[in-house]
Amino acid sequence: ELLNEPALQKILQGQEGELRRELWGVPLEQIEQALFAYSPGPAFDNLTRLVVRLRSPHRPEAIIALLKPERRTFAGGDYYTVPQPPHPFLRYFAAPDDRTLVFARDEAAIQHAVFVGPVNLEQLPWRRMFRIRGADVADAAFVAALPPSARRETPIAPSYGRGPSFRELVPLWRQFPYVVAAADIHNHLAVRLMARSDGADATDAARTAVTLSRNLAFRMAREEEGGGRRDPQAPVIEFLRLANRLLQSADIEAHGSLVEVELAAAIEDIPLASLLEGAELLSARNASAKKLKQLAIAMHNFHDTHRRFPAAVNIGPDGETRHSWRVALLPYLGEEARRIYDQYNQGEPWDSPQNQALIERMPDVFRHPLSPVDSTSSSYYVLTGPHTIFNGEGHRMAAIVDGTANTILIAEAQRNVPWTNPEDISVAPGTPLPELGGFTPAGYNVVAADGSAHFLPHTLDKTMLRRLIVRNDGMPINWSGGAR
Repeated sequence: ELLNEPALQKILQGQEGELRRELWGVPLEQIEQALFAYSPGPAFDNLTRLVVRLRSPHRPEAIIALLKPERRTFAGGDYYTVPQPPHPFLRYFAAPDDRTLVFARDEAAIQHAVFVGPVNLEQLPWRRMFRIRGADVADAAFVAALPPSARRETPIAPSYGRGPSFRELVPLWRQFPYVVAAADIHNHLAVRLMARSDGADATDAARTAVTLSRNLAFRMAREEEGGGRRDPQAPVIEFLRLANRLLQSADIEAHGSLVEVELAAAIEDIPLASLLEGAELLSARNASAKKLKQLAIAMHNFHDTHRRFPAAVNIGPDGETRHSWRVALLPYLGEEARRIYDQYNQGEPWDSPQNQALIERMPDVFRHPLSPVDSTSSSYYVLTGPHTIFNGEGHRMAAIVDGTANTILIAEAQRNVPWTNPEDISVAPGTPLPELGGFTPAGYNVVAADGSAHFLPHTLDKTMLRRLIVRNDGMPINWSGGAR
């Protein structure tokens, strides 16, 4: 029903990736129910398992053709591993029966699904929790569990940049061993949350969590509006406004340590197209920031080994052949990247027949979440030129005299440059600054030399942006404002 809403047609038509009319080879209208299993980690984003129940039998050949997985066997059943998954939780998948698909990021989780066999979502014990405001069955479900040790030791990371932080919710999160949620979309959007509290008064804890979440959504929306510099109908703002409206409608009931929270909003009052676009943009922004942080960690590990950052262009053993910093980082980006590095011939150009064959094996960390899953163009670049971190030979950390927290290390940009090509973005004094970003309309992500990720709006003062690029001008900086 939701797929036929006119507001969604703009989103669903002509889209690449998850927001087209197929979900990894499965027609969206064939999905009857979905279960999300979630175990928060340091970044509060650890989706561990996705179980999809289909309306009619469906063979997995379309998924196999799209993801190109390797087949494995466990306990007499088959499952698949995806060498370069478009998302971490797509690393493994299985089809226990012809109407059930299970996706997981952990091999043990997918092996458990194969061992258990076919899954009937309607018979699962948590199903009785999902009768939301008269609906017999929820359209989607979400389960999160965090053991006491992890709740004590694993803080929820703050949001990147200088904006609102989720850290203020940590004390409350630690009070709930598990959270179950369900959503129903018919004539209204309804969400039901159930949680068990370790504390004496679950009602007070839930009310406090709702209040803090409302404040957080409000502040994030204000930050997105940027003091009136942006369109107030921007999709991300619409998404945050809906979150605030849902939280305002919270109906809280408690039975001892078990607390239930119901949130609802009328479908006709919800700008569905804008909300879905906003959700996609927020997800892509966060995922891109994570990739930039991963690249920054690899840069730091390279620095620990070589006592300097890699040069933007590294010269091969013949003294002439040029190679990208992205190739130099491969040994610090995991086992598969290391294998690519071992097969890359440093004595030949990046586009020689041997090296060119490796381009299609680009590590996913170089691909923006909104890029096509088969793209081999890098989405991340260093900035070169006088007084940047990457002018000439790779600099030592000590050469960043403006401070590692105040200087851009890597930036996001949409360009048609194969990832092994030693081409980046030049910045020269007295010339216009190059265009960065291109994936999201409001701005783009960068990572500073200290490893902190920031989202920079396109409205950022150009003088301030130049200061953030230069490593040694001694000028004051402001990540979110104009020059002072």
